[in-house]
Amino acid sequence: MTVHTADSPRVRAPRPGRGVPPRAALLAPNDPTRPGALALLTESATGPIAEVETTVVPLDTGAPVREHHLRVALPGPDEWAAVADVLVQTVPGEPGPRLAELVARHPGALVVAVRARTGSLVRIGGSEPTVLSVNIGEGTPAWSMWASLIHAWLAAGVPSAVLATAAVRRVRLRAARSHLLPPSRR
Repeated sequence: MTVHTADSPRVRAPRPGRGVPPRAALLAPNDPTRPGALALLTESATGPIAEVETTVVPLDTGAPVREHHLRVALPGPDEWAAVADVLVQTVPGEPGPRLAELVARHPGALVVAVRARTGSLVRIGGSEPTVLSVNIGEGTPAWSMWASLIHAWLAAGVPSAVLATAAVRRVRLRAARSHLLPPSRR
């Protein structure tokens, strides 16, 4: 996983960004032997570019894992897409061809997500690349949040096989904060 920040010597972030209120989601694996994981996501966005910070708490250990990543919504600036950890795009046609094109053009992105009316696909890179079909329903996170949550759960050690069959639900921020943040930040 690559961590990019606005202070990275490779690229400078446009300033100022707008903060998005924190959001939380629960990963509930279909396999009862696998633990779930709670995630709190905050981001600062400037147009299609977002710096995302997540805190993930695996429900079996309770040990928080914090990570930062850069997400770019396409079409966005090529220089940012080239260094993004997460790429997201909505297309009018089939998602498969666009997903393949983005993966070929941006091999460094750990998560590439393409949404279309006919379906949504997420490609997870790494040592064992995986393509997930994502069904978005009521009570689930927004599309860009999906992709960032997948990145966060991978960074926290959740196997892609678990993500392939898990359910994801948005949860109330107040309930999530009591599990994720130290008392001084609640």
